[in-house]
Amino acid sequence: MVNNKEKYIDECNGIKVTGEFKRETAEKMRARLKQKEHAGHRTLRWAVPAAAAAVLLCAFTVFSVLRPAAVSAKENLMEGITARPVKAIAKEGESADFIKAQADFSINIFKNTVKEGKNSLVSPASISLALGMTANGAEGETLKQFEAILGGGMDIGSLNRQLGWENAAFKSLKDGRLDIANSIWYDNEKNLSVKKDFLQKNADYFGAGAFQLDFSDSGTLQKINSWVKSSTGGKIDKVINNISPNDVMYIINAVYFEQDWMKSYSSSTKEIFHTRGKDVTADYLRSAEVYMHDGESEGILKPLEGGKYSFAAFMPSENTEDIDAYIKNMTGAKYTGLVKPAEKILSQYGNGGKTQENYDEDFAVSSLPKFKYDFSASLKDALGAMGLTDAFDTGKADFGGMGKSDKGNIFVSDVMHKTFIQVNELGVEAAAATAVIDATGSSAPPKNTVTFDRPFVYAIVDNETCLPLFIGKVENPHA
Repeated sequence: MVNNKEKYIDECNGIKVTGEFKRETAEKMRARLKQKEHAGHRTLRWAVPAAAAAVLLCAFTVFSVLRPAAVSAKENLMEGITARPVKAIAKEGESADFIKAQADFSINIFKNTVKEGKNSLVSPASISLALGMTANGAEGETLKQFEAILGGGMDIGSLNRQLGWENAAFKSLKDGRLDIANSIWYDNEKNLSVKKDFLQKNADYFGAGAFQLDFSDSGTLQKINSWVKSSTGGKIDKVINNISPNDVMYIINAVYFEQDWMKSYSSSTKEIFHTRGKDVTADYLRSAEVYMHDGESEGILKPLEGGKYSFAAFMPSENTEDIDAYIKNMTGAKYTGLVKPAEKILSQYGNGGKTQENYDEDFAVSSLPKFKYDFSASLKDALGAMGLTDAFDTGKADFGGMGKSDKGNIFVSDVMHKTFIQVNELGVEAAAATAVIDATGSSAPPKNTVTFDRPFVYAIVDNETCLPLFIGKVENPHA
């Protein structure tokens, strides 16, 4: 046990996270091992943040309600602003339109940020909340562009209702942990005055924060990164390395997600993963899961504890199509068409609507590699390619609903995004190596087999809407 613990700590040292996170995770491991000593017959769990079972950590850049001690009341523009009770009730048909628009947005932001030959990961839901808050300060053509990419042309009032409902739904997670923090940072040297109505809407629908600092002050960088660290429970040290003299505003979003598998893994096996140009050895997790397929793609859907989210992994059916070419051809409709039928099967089995007679067709034997990596990117070019251009243009940006500056027009200088996924075992030895293949109690394995031994796409999926909280690409489990 000691050797395994030391091996795990060594792995943590290779990950760019804070010391607090390493110590906290090590304590979790010790606690779980101690629990197993008192209940030796129980199966040890494999923790797979995002790619599997116990811990999924993703951090991003955008806005929030958290008020770090590093920011004074004078600098905190939300001081004195209290959220009013808002009924986030959608009009008839509005939710369906929103979900369709968000599916398109999710796939488009993923397509426009994915890096060829490299691992990638974004949180479309998180980015939507950040941009939705910013949209409340936009007017004219700038506002229309926000409405177009976020809601397919849905007006800002409808968007607020839908995003407010989504934000509240995130906070209602009972099993596991999902923290979302949002904030906007302004340079006070530009003599910016912010409208109270803009701040009030941010409080009402998003619970978001807005801060005004001197961007030329050397301590401002530390304050922003301190907010990020505080908002992610110490998991992410910083999100920006320097502040350009021309920067006037930052949108920063931070997300932390942690969830166990509904049914954990008991062991792993070493198998080959085919990356571009070379083969690597990876640890694989084997189980029987709901089978996803649409003629072009195939994959699996594995439920997470609590039943609110599931992990989906999929790839081209034939090992002839380059993964980046496959992603380039993805659409919101194709993604939904692949995931929704699998979600229906998962729901039917969970509600007793399916019998063992369907098991052979509805499930697949899955071999999934463990993986870990971080990802960061500026979203400015990606959003521009999707049609949000005026917000970044000093001459065209119209944020009249947000406020005004005596020294020039308000515009967004950048939207930065940072994510992190960790996959490792908190339990090192399996107390029982029984066949996890039998996910539903059947005595025989299903006929379908899906082995993720080449680059693939994965997502953390909301079981109700099928929308991805996170979506990424694994190019190399060890990269």
